[in-house]
Amino acid sequence: MSATSWGLGSAHLIEAEAVAQIPSTPQRADYSEAGPFGTLALDGTFLIDRHWSVNARGQYFRLTVHSFTGRLADYRADVQYRWRRNLAFGVSYEYYKAEVDARNRDPSGEIDLTIKGPQLFVRASF
Repeated sequence: MSATSWGLGSAHLIEAEAVAQIPSTPQRADYSEAGPFGTLALDGTFLIDRHWSVNARGQYFRLTVHSFTGRLADYRADVQYRWRRNLAFGVSYEYYKAEVDARNRDPSGEIDLTIKGPQLFVRASF
């Protein structure tokens, strides 16, 4: 018994905050922004048998507007054992990277966040 399913599209709400200060001076800059962020995503599941499945998800988006550049990359693959209808155990590998480069702005700066590695998980869904 095997089955395959695919999905497309994802929406996020992203909030960023940065504070910069020159040591021993009163000079300080605060930056805060929040807003919706949509990405195209490819999501798939392959059912090996009644309890086991292989799942993969990938999404990527890059945008440049004047002196602002942003990029989001999120990739994940996992193997799940669904013990009960609402309870699954699994092992996965995830790679997540977010970059923001704001030049010629006040304050200007760069943010680079990368999270990657293997994970063990328990997923309860209701």
